[in-house]
Amino acid sequence: MTEPARLIPQGAGAFQIQCWINQAFDIEASTDLTGWSNVATVTNLTGTLVFEDAEADEYASRYYRVVAR
Repeated sequence: MTEPARLIPQGAGAFQIQCWINQAFDIEASTDLTGWSNVATVTNLTGTLVFEDAEADEYASRYYRVVAR
């Protein structure tokens, strides 16, 4: 059994992902929780990684989800 990634908010458009080493994720974003687009693909090499969306300030609201690859 694989435990899900743990997301810890780090501010607007930023969060820490805690998970097993070598797990890979697609990070998807949405402005309405209906349509989702891939904004990054990340691989955890150390046990913890931080994602920061450089475009977060361009939206009134933006939602994120992390999907295991």
